[in-house]
Amino acid sequence: MSADNWASCPRCYDRAAAEHAAKIEDLLNLPRDAPDWDARRNAIPDAPKRDDFWTFREDYEIHSASTGTVHVDYSGHCQVYSLSLTFSDQRRFYDRTVEA
Repeated sequence: MSADNWASCPRCYDRAAAEHAAKIEDLLNLPRDAPDWDARRNAIPDAPKRDDFWTFREDYEIHSASTGTVHVDYSGHCQVYSLSLTFSDQRRFYDRTVEA
C-alpha cells in the first residue's frame, strides 16, 4: 500500500501563532488611550488555525506482509520551511522456520 497526503505543518502553524501572540503582546504594551490603539487592534488578524497550513507533503509506503516482514518507508517535508522527516523501518513478525 502506498499513499501521499497533505498535512498541516506544525512549524508553519507555530510560527504564525508566535507572530499572532507577538502582535497581541505589542498591543497590550501600548497605552489604551494611544491614538492608534483601535487601528492596531483592528489590524490584528484572527488567531491562526492548524487547517490554514496544509503545506506538509507526506509520502509513505507499507508493503510485504506476505513475506513475514513489514516494510515502512516515510518521507514528509514542508513546502514553505525546511521541516522534513524521512525514515524506513522493517519489522519481522513471522519466522517461517517456526511451525505453528
